[in-house]
Amino acid sequence: MYLLSNYGEKIIKKINGIFSFVFIDNYKKIWIAARDQFGCKPLYFTKINSNEIALSSEIKSLLKHPKIKAKVNKDALNQYLYFHYIFGEETLFSNIFKIEPGFYYKGKNSKIIEKKKFWKIRKEKSKSNLLYPLLKKNIKEQLLGDVKIGASISGGLDSSIVASIANKNYKNLELFTGDFTEKNFSEFKYSKYLAYNLKKKLNRVKIKKNDFLREIENIIYMLDEPVAGPSAIPQFIMNKSASKKVKVLLGGQGGDELYGGYVRYFLIINDKILRSIYKSNSNKKIVINQIVKKYPILENYQPLIDSYFSKNKKSEIEENYFNILSRISNFENIFLKKNLSFKKKLFLIFKKNFNQNNFKNKLNKILFYELRNNLPALLHIEDRAGMSSSLESRIPLVSPNIINFLFNLNGALKINKNNTKVLLKKIGKKELPKIIYKRKDKMGYPVPLKLWMNDKNFKKKVFNIIFYNKNILKKYFNFKKLRLILENRNYSDRDIWGIICLSLWYKKFILGFKG
Repeated sequence: MYLLSNYGEKIIKKINGIFSFVFIDNYKKIWIAARDQFGCKPLYFTKINSNEIALSSEIKSLLKHPKIKAKVNKDALNQYLYFHYIFGEETLFSNIFKIEPGFYYKGKNSKIIEKKKFWKIRKEKSKSNLLYPLLKKNIKEQLLGDVKIGASISGGLDSSIVASIANKNYKNLELFTGDFTEKNFSEFKYSKYLAYNLKKKLNRVKIKKNDFLREIENIIYMLDEPVAGPSAIPQFIMNKSASKKVKVLLGGQGGDELYGGYVRYFLIINDKILRSIYKSNSNKKIVINQIVKKYPILENYQPLIDSYFSKNKKSEIEENYFNILSRISNFENIFLKKNLSFKKKLFLIFKKNFNQNNFKNKLNKILFYELRNNLPALLHIEDRAGMSSSLESRIPLVSPNIINFLFNLNGALKINKNNTKVLLKKIGKKELPKIIYKRKDKMGYPVPLKLWMNDKNFKKKVFNIIFYNKNILKKYFNFKKLRLILENRNYSDRDIWGIICLSLWYKKFILGFKG
């Protein structure tokens, strides 16, 4: 307050942390609204009339205003259907907007007089071996506080590194893991091994299909609008349990999006050479085996390789990345004809966002897109999952100094033919047991929705969520064909998550919002 009063908006760029705020300067008769660099804390606004503007960290509080009505933003709905997130200022609500990450807005009365980006990547010399001390310093700083602190671990590289370094600097660290007991979905053995290695008790939170049915409506309500993937389910449920013991929870969010953790990145940046091998023989099984032999990073990703080159006929980075990000590939054939044209318009919006940076290195260009678009959606879940249980989520892998450092490194240092997340794996080798840093089977917190659909009662309740008369999805999909797809199980867990979320959101916020 003091700094803003005396130095104004100039001071915002010096703030290191997660925040969103509105500062009203009664002396100058202006207001300043700002949101942290990476969009962990949300901030929304809407103009009520020529004299009034409303701002809030939650959309549901804006909707309580008698002059603000909940209406669907159709352009944003197209974006959600395709990506499971929404670009720029737009939200799923018409005329309700969000301040973009790393921006502040200055206004007078209801008029916005300035929009300014207060944070950007600075050019500096970076050496990859400096990441380790930088990360240790950042995690140590995130342990400050006068309340009990814990760490969320999944048994994977990112959260394990955070927990390991934190444990050396905070002796009373509590460990938590969310776990599905279904076969092929549990990673508990890795979390348990890490806890044993750190000589810590592990708080195991078992997540079952009845937990999903009980919590899903509240999760959508807390989120304000559906975003990202089904990992929101275990995050909310685990955080609810963790809040009984701690008030701060460290996590490994951002490890994939910023450190080069997804195999899709490797496909895109090595498209030309991989494509030449793929085209060398009409027998796809033979060529895919050749690709995997030459590039071990693609082991266990044979279906993705075939799908990628089947859908992408040319080596065009924007178009191919647009296609690989699609969350509706299993549903495209059941779109109503009037909606088929939205994809062309959406590609132009995507292309504009993809090219908002000047990075010449392909990987850094992709990762900056992830930083600006996918990561804020994931951090939104991280924040709401914590705040819904009065728990503060801290994300030590994501900070201005670390991100600036990473984007000044060549992409080749982050992904090579053998590994994704090369930099973090080097740190993992120093911090973690071999069984964790050498893992090849990390699942990424999948939720067994498709498996749960085998249960007749669960399936009936999910169908009741989706197939109601006024569902907006009726305007997009052939509902008979959609039902057939679900009956025949021709979908992924993520596919059905998007449909469930959107159906519940529309019912709760548009058809019957009560605040």
